[in-house]
Amino acid sequence: MIDEERTLWRSVIVQALKDAKNTKLSKKERREVLEWFSEENVYFEYVCFLANVDANAVMERFLRMVKK
Repeated sequence: MIDEERTLWRSVIVQALKDAKNTKLSKKERREVLEWFSEENVYFEYVCFLANVDANAVMERFLRMVKK
């Protein structure tokens, strides 16, 4: 995979993390963000794979963020 594609998928993850912190989201949007980080979501793991990042590390960061 070329670096530009990895950068794109990493941007998707970064945006999802930013969305998870966004307090201005509607309930529906917030639920969608939380569902995207769900362990049952195969797309989350696939995006992490495409971004060449550890899905568990991203999940841990997400969980720390939502606990704050």
